[in-house]
Amino acid sequence: MDQEIGENNVPFLLIERGENFYAMRQEEVLIFQHSSFGHRERIKSVAGVLLKVDKDIVGVMFINYRRPHNFSEDEKKVIETLASSAAIAIHHQRWLTARSEINRQIISTLDHEKLLNLIVQQAVKITGADVGVISLFDPGEQKLEAKAKYLVKNIKLDSSDRRDSTSIDEGITGWVAKYRQSALVNNVQTDNRYQAYFANIHSELCVPLLDKDSNVFGVLNVESRRISAFNQIHQPMLEALANQAVIGIQNLENKKQLVNMETIATLGDLAGPLVHHMHNDIGAIRVLAKNIYAQGNDYSKEKASMILSLVERVLQGTDRMTSWIKENNTQPINICQIVVEAQARISIPPEITLSIDIPDNLPKVLGGEQQLTDVFDNLIQNAVDVMPQRGELSIIGRSVQPMARFWVEVRVCDTGIGILTENIENIFLPGYTTKDEKRGMGFGLWWTKAYIERLGGYLSVESLPGKGSQFIVLLPVYNPKA
Repeated sequence: MDQEIGENNVPFLLIERGENFYAMRQEEVLIFQHSSFGHRERIKSVAGVLLKVDKDIVGVMFINYRRPHNFSEDEKKVIETLASSAAIAIHHQRWLTARSEINRQIISTLDHEKLLNLIVQQAVKITGADVGVISLFDPGEQKLEAKAKYLVKNIKLDSSDRRDSTSIDEGITGWVAKYRQSALVNNVQTDNRYQAYFANIHSELCVPLLDKDSNVFGVLNVESRRISAFNQIHQPMLEALANQAVIGIQNLENKKQLVNMETIATLGDLAGPLVHHMHNDIGAIRVLAKNIYAQGNDYSKEKASMILSLVERVLQGTDRMTSWIKENNTQPINICQIVVEAQARISIPPEITLSIDIPDNLPKVLGGEQQLTDVFDNLIQNAVDVMPQRGELSIIGRSVQPMARFWVEVRVCDTGIGILTENIENIFLPGYTTKDEKRGMGFGLWWTKAYIERLGGYLSVESLPGKGSQFIVLLPVYNPKA
């Protein structure tokens, strides 16, 4: 049974002492002078041996005699050999237990934060580090975002200056992400890449999170207040944990996409018959409106013309809804043409200045033509809606290559009212809307984000209240050889 060891207990004091001892008289050893166990059991002679694997202390072993005993040199060698074997066994068992627990979480959990916290905690334990951090790469922002941290108990580090995001050009972690190589630094004070995020750190081991195609997901790093705290044994172990982190992240993303696909499929099952009936009923209204237009007076013709115009808009909407419901095959898409077509659908008031800067020769992306058109239709319409008086709407496209991976980025920017900080995390939730009930049901951004992620892309937002917003679409470039 595991038992918490206090700082004043003999095992902890032996670890703090840092060396073995063999005492014929226990009172000769300072750390045993106040041992309740020694007094209770009437211990006369004692040996205290650190269980070490390389420089890692994984435990302690005591050999106690109730009679005076002189430890011979041969006996000391036997004891230390047994201690070494026990240390290796404990070290391997901890490693196997850590991996087994992580594998269970990968299979069972849908909690992204819980999984990352477990991995970074195990990383700290198996390396004997003081601090561990997992940071994930944001391709849109070109930054590493700290997602999980773990500090060992009884270690008081000043982490007030620790930033939650860093550029890939900053620090050892940025170097590891940029070059997709592990870095073992015995003394960070002599490494010009190092940037201090925690106080009194002297050594660091950082490994990249890479998928099967060597694309960077992020980095896993551990830090210690000791010089040369990590070694070549720790590096492959940490790299193995990093691989598990990637598998876990991908597994969670697949589960999330599956949930979104099932939700869309369920909505399709519910909406399909309704859309069909709407199409039929609206078609009947169109026929009646045409009859009125053909037989009525000028007043009736004017109203019938308005009805026909509305009917066409509704029918276009049902056709678009049908395209979402049905599973369309993806194909290589020219994103410039898609954005132009989406913009043409929307009536933009003259008070809003529009600019589109998307090269026609951008690399193609893989997607559904109708769905991607609806994606940008939704983003552009939302931008127009937040500028009721006047403003500027700009749509900018470019190819980007973060971490040696090719993407097409499109930014839809407005100078509208912006989004409150507390609402940023909510805008992509299904059913959430800041519009009145006549103008929105709260599914547009959720549906848009779900579809973009389904294509392997990202949708993010940057906003300042009163200044405007930028919605950033990042889609992987189509690779015909993939």
